[in-house]
Amino acid sequence: MPPLFTECSFTVKAIDAAGNVSAASNTASTTTTACSTGEIVYDDALNANWADWSWSTTTYLNTTSPVQQGTKSIRADYAGYGGFSVRRNTILNPAANLALKFWVYSTGANAFTLQTQTDDSGAFSSNYNFTTTANQWQEITVTMAALGTPTAIRRINIQNNSSNSVTAYFDNIQLTTAPAADTQAPTAPTNLAASSVSQTGLTLTWTGSTDNVGVVNCQVYRGTTLLSGTVTGTTYTVTGLACGTQYNFSVTAKDAAGNTSLTSNTAQSTTLTCPDTQAPKRLLHRRT
Repeated sequence: MPPLFTECSFTVKAIDAAGNVSAASNTASTTTTACSTGEIVYDDALNANWADWSWSTTTYLNTTSPVQQGTKSIRADYAGYGGFSVRRNTILNPAANLALKFWVYSTGANAFTLQTQTDDSGAFSSNYNFTTTANQWQEITVTMAALGTPTAIRRINIQNNSSNSVTAYFDNIQLTTAPAADTQAPTAPTNLAASSVSQTGLTLTWTGSTDNVGVVNCQVYRGTTLLSGTVTGTTYTVTGLACGTQYNFSVTAKDAAGNTSLTSNTAQSTTLTCPDTQAPKRLLHRRT
């Protein structure tokens, strides 16, 4: 099925207390992004187009715990170097922007290798290696490029990379359109200002950035020195300054893809005058 796009148009009207309605505003039009295309391999049950072809591994396709989503997952009890494998009844020709995504859980940090095959005895794709995090579900996303851009897939294999017997659980296995890379940086923070200035500190506030996906955190600088790279709000308390000293501060914003905004305006501030710690000089009286 080809990608589906939806074009939407929006207008706004105002209404007063008497019920009078204004004329419509200008029209804002937008087109939603393409719907995800691909195929569900496992979601509470194995897709009818796929069958279990595991080797040296006992699989349970209706495990009720642990489950990442839905009500069931796949349990795979691996013997040494065994493989959990699923086979499609016909060959799939993946698009270049397709990705294999699934969730995995294991009680230990176990190493696995994922690869696809063009047929039962066909050519293997490039290997994709991953290691589980103990007692925690983690999502694995493998692009076709990471697998060497295979043009045909009949089998998906996830092999145990050790001679030990291990158990892993798999859930929500799917071939889906890989999301487009986010290359758009957030807007620069604005209106950076200092307040509550003392002899050794101050408070910075600013207007937050916007982003096409979402801002993750901000980075606060004193001159070129990074004070914090993980500020999630729009305020930051600076401490440890020297009294009676002028400082320059700036802020940037970063999104989940690592795109960093331009630098905010510079906020210049001088800490309060140092305290007077010098005692008065003793007056000497001359006898006349």
